[in-house]
Amino acid sequence: MDKVKGGKIIGLIGVFTIVVLLVIGIAFKIPKPGIDSSALIGFLGAIIGGSFTLLGVKITDNAQHRREFLNSFRSRFSKARYVQIRIRDVLNDLNSCKSSKLEHQCIADCLNILLSECYELMDRAGEISIEAHDAIYSCLGFAGSWSKYTIHGQFENVQIDTSVDKFMYFYNRMEECLNTFNDEVEKLIKEYDKYSNQRAS
Repeated sequence: MDKVKGGKIIGLIGVFTIVVLLVIGIAFKIPKPGIDSSALIGFLGAIIGGSFTLLGVKITDNAQHRREFLNSFRSRFSKARYVQIRIRDVLNDLNSCKSSKLEHQCIADCLNILLSECYELMDRAGEISIEAHDAIYSCLGFAGSWSKYTIHGQFENVQIDTSVDKFMYFYNRMEECLNTFNDEVEKLIKEYDKYSNQRAS
């Protein structure tokens, strides 16, 4: 927990304690028929105790999450980089297929290599976030549809305008998915920087 947040929490605890003490003081000074002052004090004491317990649990959970995140970051980032490099390499290879005399075969080969790693890529992406996993799942879905279209000349589970360039349609969809995944990786890095700065301070 950084110094600013720590100061705010201590300040809130102080204000809360003062208010409760004032309420207890007033409860003793003003007679209230039918209300037992000791019962009121016990009730307020339970509220104070519960509040401090809840605060302690929250601080502990935050510290544990930060520690676990920092310990796992290197492994998670390594997996993210593997996914990024692997899909970017395939997209680059696909781009070079446009100048190949055997364009359809070149595309099919590139996509099949990528699809053969689909479970590993999704597992690695899942280490980053649910959104990162979904982005790679969608990317591989487009790759699969592109592969089937290249081999069989027909679409499966994909509705697109027949007038558009098929290559650019699938290529752009896969690149968009990769960009979404990259955004999730950036969020991971920013969270790491935030926690690292907290630990340094």
